[in-house]
Amino acid sequence: MQWVVTRPTINLQSGRKIGSVKPKIIFLIRSNPVKDSRVAEAVRMAAGFGTGENSVKIVLTGDARHLLDPDIEEMADMEVIERFLPILGEWNIPFYVEKESMESFRFPKSGYDIQPMGPEEMAEVMAGGHCFFVF
Repeated sequence: MQWVVTRPTINLQSGRKIGSVKPKIIFLIRSNPVKDSRVAEAVRMAAGFGTGENSVKIVLTGDARHLLDPDIEEMADMEVIERFLPILGEWNIPFYVEKESMESFRFPKSGYDIQPMGPEEMAEVMAGGHCFFVF
């Protein structure tokens, strides 16, 4: 896992603390959930950060799209995914998926907020984040 925090907490010119801005946390998941247990950790952490007043968004690229595939019966750390993934759906935390992935993979109707995006739209979502977790 890699993480980067980009949101300053103090105005460098005035030395004053910056007001209460709702942190925007982005989870970029690139790993295949069938093979890599880091995906389960990303789901668990997203559910944890989503409990507060944080704005959480999840970006799925490449094989990470299989996280939302109900036909896959076995994933790395499946019990963690089964426990926390439904919570993200209940809270309407958006899953941004590459349009190319959507074309080659049909997502069934689900309780998840799945939003297909092109590279430019994906870049806008990423640019709006304050804190990033990459899996």
